[in-house]
Amino acid sequence: MIFENVYPCAALQEYVSLYRIRHFIIPSNLRTTPKPYPPHPEQCIIFYPRGAEVTNFSGENSKHTRSRSVIVGQFTKRIDRISIDNEIMIILVVFKPGVLHRLTGIPFRLLINMAVDLEAVIPVKAREVNVRLSSCET
Repeated sequence: MIFENVYPCAALQEYVSLYRIRHFIIPSNLRTTPKPYPPHPEQCIIFYPRGAEVTNFSGENSKHTRSRSVIVGQFTKRIDRISIDNEIMIILVVFKPGVLHRLTGIPFRLLINMAVDLEAVIPVKAREVNVRLSSCET
């Protein structure tokens, strides 16, 4: 299990607040349940090198399986997340305010309560990073 926050090098501190690395192997005899996440005032890119998760807003019946990498805007309501695989690894790149817009050109308001497939926005580079992360052993 890995549950670690890593702070960026000096060259990236203007852009990145921190990296969150999560890796869990869930025993097959355990039933997973949704984990509630309250809204956070942050925007990030999330990579899923292993496993996948399903998300939905609390009290709603619409479930969404996330792509292997997503751009996530700020949420204004609780989101429930559940792993659909026995192993899941998540790498979050949490940006400083305004940086995601500078990188992608997507206005902040269009990402509120949204997770957008990163490969749809930055196809070549996102696919390259996804392949490299998926093939890493450590």
